[in-house]
Amino acid sequence: MVTRVRGDKEHLPPPVPATPADVPAPFQQVQREVTGVMEEMRDFARRQTVDINSIAECVRTMRDEAKQYTSLLAAIEREQATENRTHGRDAHAKRAPPSQLVRRATAPVCRPQSTI
Repeated sequence: MVTRVRGDKEHLPPPVPATPADVPAPFQQVQREVTGVMEEMRDFARRQTVDINSIAECVRTMRDEAKQYTSLLAAIEREQATENRTHGRDAHAKRAPPSQLVRRATAPVCRPQSTI
């Protein structure tokens, strides 16, 4: 019912219970269960935050290590390119096929001859 005049306050519904004691017993049990579930959800959220932070730290560490390895590989490539230029070799030149490569002869294994 909607009151249109300020004097009709006696026709308004009673106010909502203000304290937990005003709530009927069956609803108090539900409230405890809901509170318990909300506390569990809050604990899960805290654990999730901790886990996400540790995962983020791992990702940062992996990214930093990848940057270090990349810079190390770049330094090695620069050094090899410099060395190849010094010796007159082009690092990107095609290699000769294996049939044209000179193979080193391996020395035969020397075994002492036994004297009988």
